[in-house]
Amino acid sequence: YYKLDGPTAKINNTLNIFSRGDKANLYCLLDGNPLQSDHVAWKLNNKQISSDDYYNIRFVPPNLSILTILSAKDSDDGEISCHASNKIGNVSLSTAEIRVKRTPHILIDSSMLKAGEDSNI
Repeated sequence: YYKLDGPTAKINNTLNIFSRGDKANLYCLLDGNPLQSDHVAWKLNNKQISSDDYYNIRFVPPNLSILTILSAKDSDDGEISCHASNKIGNVSLSTAEIRVKRTPHILIDSSMLKAGEDSNI
């Protein structure tokens, strides 16, 4: 049976900070009955994530989904969400932030550059 009020999802940390190249695990605790791997979806910056050479998604019965980022990179920076759904259309989601630490660099926007009268620029 499916809970009438729908499934729920909760990511363990609201802010997750990793360094480039880190192996990163994110955990989503689910509530619903029954729960199976097809009831869970992960999204990064609103784009669906699936298991591949870079991401690994595992469902651990009875109620845990684990997203592993095998080697964190700059493009992993942003909002991560775990979505729990059932076959009758109820959806719950939990969101968190991922921050990937990297060395700072200065971005130069040419529209911000100005030259003075006595400048050699």
